Amino acid sequence: MPTPLPSETPRDINRRFNQAAHYIAYYEGMDAKGNVIMNGNVAADAENMTDAGAFMSFLTDKTLTDAQINYPMVARIVLKGVFKL
Repeated sequence: MPTPLPSETPRDINRRFNQAAHYIAYYEGMDAKGNVIMNGNVAADAENMTDAGAFMSFLTDKTLTDAQINYPMVARIVLKGVFKL
């Protein structure tokens, strides 16, 4: 771990050393009628993403794509929790 500067937060350290933030998300997958047909977890890195909206869009698209590989009937997903590791 790099030596922090005075009054530097861990987030500042990550920015200074360009370290990616790692996240895990819990989600539910729904069919076209809105019925929950599966749930799961997905891991993602917020590498070079400084805008929270861009990361959430990336995470939602990634999660939907990953869910549809095993469950083609998944039409939409709901992120139930996003946690920074």
